[in-house]
Amino acid sequence: NVKDITEEVKAEVHHWTQNIINKINTVFGESKSFDRTIFTGGSINLVDREYIKKYVKNAEFVSNGEIANVSGFYKLYLAQLQQEGK
Repeated sequence: NVKDITEEVKAEVHHWTQNIINKINTVFGESKSFDRTIFTGGSINLVDREYIKKYVKNAEFVSNGEIANVSGFYKLYLAQLQQEGK
């Protein structure tokens, strides 16, 4: 037996996406006031990007979300080492 859970998955994606938008608005106020909002991390693969773009002005999504945060922290670490002369 195979059960089609497409609608359940779509509902959860919408719910997850709405939670993200709500958190942005709660923490930062009206998100449309930002010049740009960059979404990163593995969770960006689980959201409805088009829905976010409706409510978050100039929303951008990094292409390698799963490793983007790690890559950014590594670059910061290298920059700090260089600044310290190590």
